[in-house]
Amino acid sequence: MPWQSPAGRFFIVMRSTAMADYYVQPASWRGLALDRPPQLLGFFEAVR
Repeated sequence: MPWQSPAGRFFIVMRSTAMADYYVQPASWRGLALDRPPQLLGFFEAVR
């Protein structure tokens, strides 16, 4: 669906929210071989 349609916007926002909520959990990092949030090193607040 195109972004301009209400259903398209809903899908994109919900998918982005679900992905963000999943990857913020430390349990999901085990499959990615990460021991910290997957932000770039320029985000100093995230790697404290």
